[in-house]
This record gives sequence, structure tokens and C-alpha cells, in this order.
Amino acid sequence: MSSGRTNPSIDLRKLGELNDLIIPPPKDYQYFQDVHLHPFNFDSIEHSIVNAWWLAEFSVLAYEDKAKVADELNKLNSIRFVWLDESDESDTEGYFVEFEDFAVVAFRGTDFPKISLSIDPGRIDSFLGDLRTDITVTNDADIRGTQVHGGINGAFNKVEKEVYELLEITPKQVWFTGHSLGGALAIVSAFKWENDTRVGGVFTYGGPAIGNHEFKEKYDQELGHKTFRYVYGNDFVTNIAKLSRYINSITNFEHVGHPKSLSRPQRWYESLPRILRIPFFWGMNLTGLDLSGLDLIDHGPIFYVNALWNQTMEQLEKET
Repeated sequence: MSSGRTNPSIDLRKLGELNDLIIPPPKDYQYFQDVHLHPFNFDSIEHSIVNAWWLAEFSVLAYEDKAKVADELNKLNSIRFVWLDESDESDTEGYFVEFEDFAVVAFRGTDFPKISLSIDPGRIDSFLGDLRTDITVTNDADIRGTQVHGGINGAFNKVEKEVYELLEITPKQVWFTGHSLGGALAIVSAFKWENDTRVGGVFTYGGPAIGNHEFKEKYDQELGHKTFRYVYGNDFVTNIAKLSRYINSITNFEHVGHPKSLSRPQRWYESLPRILRIPFFWGMNLTGLDLSGLDLIDHGPIFYVNALWNQTMEQLEKET
């Protein structure tokens, strides 16, 4: 039996460590640890914690470059791998991978550049493109008679044709996944496909709400029973609607699917009096502006995948 993982301690005085923790891809991360002991449940029609861990791994892997992704998927004996939209015009990234028994579409989330003395222009361009997507919060994009986040729908449109052409090639069940913006793209991708019998599941990690009430109702009617939305701690992005009283542009979007919580221990700085906490970014608190229920650090994908690994190990131990 594999051992559990301990999430790294957070020392906000060590910027380099924080950089590696919350800005993906994680440094020196071992993907799909002992995967042969915990196979993907491709015939599962209900929630599976093992599948949740696998799909979290796929989601984090999407932040790596094409060569790294191809190498890791080759170790899993994949039979087809396609990097989505390699054109210079698109800032929407992800990949399609097919295995013997199932297929996965994984989207990359917001591509934050690592804090470094050397700046990668390509990473900056990708980040700026994702930022444009994130802040386009107008709900005027129509999908099947419902309204969704305009920026996210526009981002998916850049790879839509390619994704659906790939899905028509394989007769297998397809799982959609992603972290942050990638989770939002996974939801749009599964919904617009209009082929719910082929959707094996939709698993998102740290994803925002992306559509109005009509979108939620229609989505949940078709895919809600196989959509699972993971939230680690007080992840800021999943709770961004709480800012509606401070930011007028936040719309009345609602989450879809089944929420799944991943708990975390209290961090050392959270025991300090609120006025002494480092403002806004670290503790998401400002004197006079109470945002204590939100935390940007909790958005780091490494926390999601480690927590799900531990839950997987706990479940397997109970079954033995």
C-alpha cells in the first residue's frame, strides 16, 4: 500500500517555495505515482475517488509543456495523444489522450508565469491571453439557449472544432477535466458536445461558476449526475461570487454538478490577529474589507492532487 502525502508547509517569507507551490506546474513532481496499483475505473457510472485522483493528475499535467505531457502519457501506455491547438493565435491549451479503454480531454488553467529574474515571453503572452478570458465576465454568450461566461466560451471556441473531431474518432467514453479556467473549459466542452451518453464524467478542480440559472438547470439535467466539482479549503476562485458586493461586474453565475470538499489544516498566519496578517494576497483579508472566507493559496493545484491521493489511499485501506 502506498503511503500518504503531506502537503508542503507554507512559509510566506520564502517566495521561491511559494512560487513553486501555487504557480503550476509543480517543481519536480512525480506524476501518476504507483498508478499500476490504482487503475482508472473506466466503467464506473458513479463517483470514484480513484478516478478523481487520476483526473486531478491529468489536470496538473496540462500545465506542463507538450514534450513533458507526451512523455508522461507514454509511460501510461496511451495509444493516441494530441496537443490542442498549436497555432500562435490561440491561448487555449490542453490535450486529448486515448487509452485502451477510455479517453480524456484535459484543459490547462490560467497560465501564470513563474516569478523569476528571467522572463519567458511565451509564458507572459499565454498569461495575458488567459487573463483576458478570465476578466471577460459578461454573460452574453449563448449556449443552447442559456447564458455563460463570454470569455470562457470564446476561449473554447478556439479549439472546439479540433476537440469534437477527435471525439468522433474514438467510440470510447470520454472524461473531461481541468483545474481553474481549465475546469470551466471542461464543463463548456462536455455541455456543447450534446452527447451525454458518451461523457464518462466531468471532474473539475478549483473551477469558477460559469453560467446563469438556466445553464445550471439544463446542464445538471443532462450531466449533473456525472459532474464533480472539487474545492480545496477556501479556494478563492470557486467562491468568487462572494465578491459580488465589492465588484459590480460579478454576475449571477451558479455552479453545476456535485460539490466535493477537500479540507486542509489551519496555516500559521491564520492564527494571527487579522490586522497583522499580510494583506489581501496571502490571507485574502483587508482591514475593513472582510474576505476571510477566501484564500488564493488554496487554489494551487498541488494541494488538490495531494489531498485526493490521500483520500484514495484512505479508501483503499478501508477496502482491504
